[in-house]
Amino acid sequence: MAFKKVVITVLGSVVGIFAAAIIYISVVINPNDYKPEIIQQVKINTGGEMLIDGDIGWRFFPNIGVTLGHTQIKNPNGFPDQPLFQFDDAQVDLAFWPLLSKKIKVGLISIKGLSFYLHTRKDGLTNLQAMQDAAQKTTAIKETKPAATSQSSIDDLAIEGIQVVDAKVVIVNLAVNLATPSKQSIEAINFTLGKLELDKVVALSFSAAVNTGEISALITSKGQIKITKDFSRFDFIDLATEITAKGDSLPGKKVVINNQASGYFDVTKQFAS
Repeated sequence: MAFKKVVITVLGSVVGIFAAAIIYISVVINPNDYKPEIIQQVKINTGGEMLIDGDIGWRFFPNIGVTLGHTQIKNPNGFPDQPLFQFDDAQVDLAFWPLLSKKIKVGLISIKGLSFYLHTRKDGLTNLQAMQDAAQKTTAIKETKPAATSQSSIDDLAIEGIQVVDAKVVIVNLAVNLATPSKQSIEAINFTLGKLELDKVVALSFSAAVNTGEISALITSKGQIKITKDFSRFDFIDLATEITAKGDSLPGKKVVINNQASGYFDVTKQFAS
């Protein structure tokens, strides 16, 4: 009985400590304090204007973390009102102990309902190019002004992985050198990345549905990816890919392709190789 009492007392104390720590975190650390800095950093690094609907909230089950509702980055001036980038919901797992020191170490980031809209105007300018031009101007202005102070800091940010569910990419090209304007979509995108380190190789798994208007295809792939720091180029390394394509113009109206290869996608030029 004495041993049982000791065990219950110890377990109760441990639970009490963690409960107190969670209360401390939720009361002392307000994740919304980071919202202005997140928006500012997005503006500085991408030139895009970010809108975060609602508050950033705490989540304590099954893992400690934060939740973020609908968020978007607006298209630059001179492009359609449709957001360049948006998602419906994001959940971010956080390491427990660094929070007690008001530091952020991110575990897995889960994003649902992400959409990415790539648009090329008649003059050949893309929305990403326009946004990067704005980012360069913002950086130049920032370098001529004293650094702004902030109560919160995300300098200690580290990301251990990313999971994207049900994403979509729409590519619209209205360039005058094309015979006809084109619109393509990649839907039902699901992918996971290992520890995210820009300019370094990261494990990748991917699946998607592609529709060009004449041909539809299901794609599954596993391999590695390397992303540049400005997100302008994606290098795909040793991708083992299976493609099942259907369309009236295909032999037998269906083709299955298995391949392992490397390549890249240049976002600003909308060019793949």
